[in-house]
Amino acid sequence: DLVAESCTGSSLDCPADLFVSPTNFALSGSASQSTTCPGSACPGSPGTVQASNAIDNNTDGNFADGSLAITDNTETEPYWQVDLTAVQSIGAIEIWNRTDSGSARLQNFYVFVSDVAFTSTTVAGSLAQLGVSAFFFPGAAGTTTTFEVNRTGEFVRVQLTGTNPPGENYLQLAEVRVLAPSVCRFASDVCDVAENCTGSGPDCPLDTFV
Repeated sequence: DLVAESCTGSSLDCPADLFVSPTNFALSGSASQSTTCPGSACPGSPGTVQASNAIDNNTDGNFADGSLAITDNTETEPYWQVDLTAVQSIGAIEIWNRTDSGSARLQNFYVFVSDVAFTSTTVAGSLAQLGVSAFFFPGAAGTTTTFEVNRTGEFVRVQLTGTNPPGENYLQLAEVRVLAPSVCRFASDVCDVAENCTGSGPDCPLDTFV
């Protein structure tokens, strides 16, 4: 039988330890964004740069491949968000950036997490909303940025703070992954018990039993 553990990796005494990729809650969520880049700036939009592209399980950051979510550049604080449809236990959030050009546009941004819907469309409003956690990334993001969240949440928002040069204030996202806490699965063996794989025990010297 299988037992969930709060470990990652494997044990020399329990070689059947197997890391299980955490669930990505965003894939079953509903995405929206403050605006969508118009066809004059993003040819083929809105059909090719809609909000749902950031939860299509495709991290490809090349615009030509048609999997980016992009807002218009007419806003000071454009945002993208996902409703997970239920409050979930979130371990981490991964933000995947555009990669072919303009990647520096994803800079000085917030990731907001809340159990309830956001009541404001501004950065200041979300920072002031009770129960909202804010995670700030200073400077320009790389291809992937991971935020360790470790809280519950149903609503996740990514929002720029208006520091891009004039005409460059697009929010461009290849993918947003909202991940459950990491777990291991353990196959039936002498060590098949709930454990934290960090200490020592009589049957599994590399493990601490809890």
